[in-house]
Amino acid sequence: NFYAQGSWVQVQTDAEAAPTPLFGDNDGVIVPAGQMYNTYGEDVYTRWRMIEAGQRLSHLETDAYRLLAGLKGTAGNWDWDGAAIYSRSKTVDTGRNYINAQALSDAIDSDAINPFGTSPNDPDAIDAIKATTSRTAVSELKGFDATATSEVWELPAGPVGLALGLEYRDESVTDTPDALSEAGQIIGSGGTSSKGSRDSTSVYAELNIPVVETVEMQLALRYEDYSDFGDTTNPKIALRYQPTDWMMFRGSWGTGFRAPSLVELYLGESESYPFLVDTTRCEVTGADQDCGGSQYRTIFSGNPDLDPEESENWYLGAVFEPTENLTFGIDYWRYEHTDIIDADTQYILDNESAFPGAVVRSDPAFPGDPGEIMYINDAFQNISEQKTDGFDFDAKYTFDVDGAGEFTLQGVATYVNSFKRRAVSDLPLEELVGTYGYPEWRAQVELGWSMNDYSATLTGNYIDSYEQYYTDWNDEISYVDSMLTWDAQFVYTGIDSLKITLGIENMFDEEPPFSNSETEGYDFATHDPRGRFIYGRLNWQF
Repeated sequence: NFYAQGSWVQVQTDAEAAPTPLFGDNDGVIVPAGQMYNTYGEDVYTRWRMIEAGQRLSHLETDAYRLLAGLKGTAGNWDWDGAAIYSRSKTVDTGRNYINAQALSDAIDSDAINPFGTSPNDPDAIDAIKATTSRTAVSELKGFDATATSEVWELPAGPVGLALGLEYRDESVTDTPDALSEAGQIIGSGGTSSKGSRDSTSVYAELNIPVVETVEMQLALRYEDYSDFGDTTNPKIALRYQPTDWMMFRGSWGTGFRAPSLVELYLGESESYPFLVDTTRCEVTGADQDCGGSQYRTIFSGNPDLDPEESENWYLGAVFEPTENLTFGIDYWRYEHTDIIDADTQYILDNESAFPGAVVRSDPAFPGDPGEIMYINDAFQNISEQKTDGFDFDAKYTFDVDGAGEFTLQGVATYVNSFKRRAVSDLPLEELVGTYGYPEWRAQVELGWSMNDYSATLTGNYIDSYEQYYTDWNDEISYVDSMLTWDAQFVYTGIDSLKITLGIENMFDEEPPFSNSETEGYDFATHDPRGRFIYGRLNWQF
């Protein structure tokens, strides 16, 4: 049998940011002593939020397409499947109302711009220092995979199943900013071009062994060879024990390996000014500027010196079906990661000694002063160790109502018991559960209904509360509120070969809870800022 898939997606996104912040001491913009508006009698730097230039506007347009073609069939006792894939994604980020640093310096030197706010600037002079920026990112993937499965021999409890697989991938990325950005002439932004590529080959095998009538074992092994990270072999062992029809126990152990992505390795430099706490200097000065959060120039990029992630995982669970209509389960999981790849500028500041050279400071102002932050060289980093464990819960109950159809009530929840990590091996493990960005509970509950050609679902999504990053005005801990949203979906299949879906996400238009540590006003890594979202889908089979 021959099969093929094809897709094309275009996404356009518009974003607004505050007007450009000028940090003259960091951006190298000097107001000379002889400048018309300089009343200080000497060369000075100025810090200026350039409101007259307007908000920075960004328009992102992504075009992505994916083509896949394959063959599948049987040969003797073997079922086989092989496919080739090609995909490409291109994103162009166009920015307006950005500031050309050299044009600004020239305008200041020629008295065309007043950087002190003591008199309004000519709109034409402001327009003359503006720049339109662009950044183009392209990623490409070529590859193929092949699998084969068969029952290879008989045991007293049943046949042994074998699966074999082969996969090849060739990936590449490029990241190209405009000439002014690459030259570092865009204030509060900028970047460097970069590119990278790799190929990898994987082979894997899996055995499904019926040990006895009530016990089933799975043995799996995967070998991968990367052009840039060498080879790795990772096993998995799993057991399934079902002593009765209504009770089943399961468990597994395995190891994992993840090479850094090409973006994590080769992302070009970009510049931003996030709000951060200088925890090192705060301990010395206690000043609001250091302890209460300030904007710091941060240069972010990929890191070609990253090591791959490695992990070990354990899993143990049970499923019960006391009646035909009711099932529930509980599963315990534990993961231990080494060299996990992360990007967290505040984490670098909180563990500055573990990242030498990342934080660049000025000369000390007094004995014992570490110096003010001039800028931060931020990048994807390997975190030495991370350990987490917790529980997953699930339950499902179905029932019929005469003349009204079938109803299903089900829910899933995750409880994080512990989440610990440390930047380097000689630091203690830090417990993060309940702190900023690490909620203890997540849950989802769903009520479903179906009757003839109609079905509908109502889904509730819950994220637990957790600590704010900054303490409040009297130095007490405050909390990011919990969030509950509701989704609904309706499906009709009464037209031959056609499926019609109508839905609404976040139907009550809930806003994400306030976060006091993000310029966006919410924790964008945890919560979704989209309000009410209505969608429709048509699916036609022929």
